[in-house]
Amino acid sequence: CSSLQTIVIPQSVTTLGYLSFSECSSLRTIDIPASVTKVVGFAFFECSSLQTIVIPQSVTTLGYLSFSECSSLRTIDIPASVTKVVGFAFFECSSLQTI
Repeated sequence: CSSLQTIVIPQSVTTLGYLSFSECSSLRTIDIPASVTKVVGFAFFECSSLQTIVIPQSVTTLGYLSFSECSSLRTIDIPASVTKVVGFAFFECSSLQTI
């Protein structure tokens, strides 16, 4: 998915699974719907063009290495509903400025 720039996930999705969008190097925008409750490990691993993520209130878990190595990621909004952030969720997010 190296050319994929935008993802709009349907409301029917409840979990973003293991390696679901891993290495989508051109991905800039992700619209996570309110139906999603879990972002599982490696879901957005090495999405090097991803700059901003807004996680909906429905999400409770961010999995292992879920956003790891998103080197352009500058901002992420984590709602209070997130009660579990598994190890290295934002590992090597070298541009991250605001959480």
